[in-house]
Amino acid sequence: VIAMSNMIGNGYLLPSRKDAIWIRSLIMGGIINIIADSILIPFYGSMGATWGTVLAEIIVLGVQFYYCRVDLWNKKIICDIVAYVSAGIVMYICVNQILLNWNNWLALLLASASGLFIYTVFCLLYMYKRKT
Repeated sequence: VIAMSNMIGNGYLLPSRKDAIWIRSLIMGGIINIIADSILIPFYGSMGATWGTVLAEIIVLGVQFYYCRVDLWNKKIICDIVAYVSAGIVMYICVNQILLNWNNWLALLLASASGLFIYTVFCLLYMYKRKT
């Protein structure tokens, strides 16, 4: 989510002189983060802060998509989004299974290496398929 909002913000909005949209999305994300954190942290602690931040980043991305929908939405971009999100989901499932079954530093190392490998392979396969 953060990578996509950075790609849209830094790769499209700022070079296109659409700074106001970029700033608006960041302000809205910040406001949502403060509200979500104030609600979630008392009940869930650090996990509440984590989910508040994830929600805020989704809002930032959503606002940027909304204002750029005419310029950015085409079949190629939608296919890219589906491919990379799918790779992320597969990576998450594999990493989560490793971490659920083992609980030590070696599991963390294995999960990190596996996640990197799985996501990289999926992305490289998708990029190769897209070129041909």
